[in-house]
Amino acid sequence: MQRPTAKITRPALASVIERTRLFRRLDESLRRHRVVWVNAHAGSGKTTLAASWLAARRRSSVWYQIDASDADPATFFYYLREAVGRLSRRRNETLPLLTPEYALGLAAYAQRFFERAGARLPSRTVLVLDDYQDLAEDAPLQSLLPAALASLPDDVRVVVLSRSAPPVPFARAIATGAVGLLDPDELDLTRDETRTLVRARVGRRAADADAETLWTQTRGWAAGTVLLLEAPSRTLPPRRGSDTAAQQVLFDYFAAEIFDRAPVGVQQLLLATALLPDVSLAAARELTGEPRAAVILEDLVRRNYFTVRLSGHEPRYRYHPLFREFLLACGRRTLDAPARRVLASRAAELASVDDPDEAAAILAARVGSPRSSAGSGRCRRPPWKAIPGFLTGWAPAA
Repeated sequence: MQRPTAKITRPALASVIERTRLFRRLDESLRRHRVVWVNAHAGSGKTTLAASWLAARRRSSVWYQIDASDADPATFFYYLREAVGRLSRRRNETLPLLTPEYALGLAAYAQRFFERAGARLPSRTVLVLDDYQDLAEDAPLQSLLPAALASLPDDVRVVVLSRSAPPVPFARAIATGAVGLLDPDELDLTRDETRTLVRARVGRRAADADAETLWTQTRGWAAGTVLLLEAPSRTLPPRRGSDTAAQQVLFDYFAAEIFDRAPVGVQQLLLATALLPDVSLAAARELTGEPRAAVILEDLVRRNYFTVRLSGHEPRYRYHPLFREFLLACGRRTLDAPARRVLASRAAELASVDDPDEAAAILAARVGSPRSSAGSGRCRRPPWKAIPGFLTGWAPAA
């Protein structure tokens, strides 16, 4: 668990580029909705956006960073009480602690707590709930918060920052318009924003063509853009395929923030399906023998694990290009040569139905050396036999 003061302290900002486009979106959404839910994948700039918007708009705020300890409602209300107390107009009055006598009336306690908290806050205060995805899905707060947040006065607004979409208990609030959503794609850097960022980090002499190359690589992913710009080489990254210090930094990020935190079954599915440019449910099951492939892929989308669901009648999925490159590098390291040949041959068979050229590329890549991938050193080696049928029943390709 983090230090208590960190839970209720707004992050300090270094020099950041104000994203006026998104500032206007937040202004508009908070006029229309009591709660605005900002969900996007790791490193998309959610926290920076909220903190810089509060500074630019000079809004008073209560900042609360959720972590695993908030599965206990008493912890959540204790620290939120401390955060509200810092800003309260009634410093001689304190909010009630969640003590045992409230155990049978948690919902009533939560609503009353937020009513009283809102009455103590300055007008137009914004409550920010950061890292909401770290709250366990079965935590009591999940069912308490929708009604509790609705108990705040009209001049207090809420911004939720999360890697995940709102959980089921918020469905009614979304349907009635109490909760508004910012589309994850809205947080992606535009070409102009990437160009501005490149010039700020590299210098005015940075060519627009270099910024365009960077945007093409990252697809506007904010953290990826910054990581590549601030790598030890201190130069704009080369095109995909070369081993660079920038790639090492980027791969370390994916390993620490996404891959190493994923369950073994998710790791296995990711490494296998990354061979395909787009992944259908049938292909995912064929490659892994995993009967829960549909559930896992949908969960990856919901958690914004650099996975999008493509439009169309049949569900198909695509990984962010940089994330896919990381997964391919991990696969070359963690799978031995015979297993890589088997997996690549089967993936090529599946790809050949739609794109013979892609099938040829998959087969050509299967001979890659485990040492040929920069940045893959942090990939853990999953126990590949954990999923029944994974890489079984196939003969290695000749």
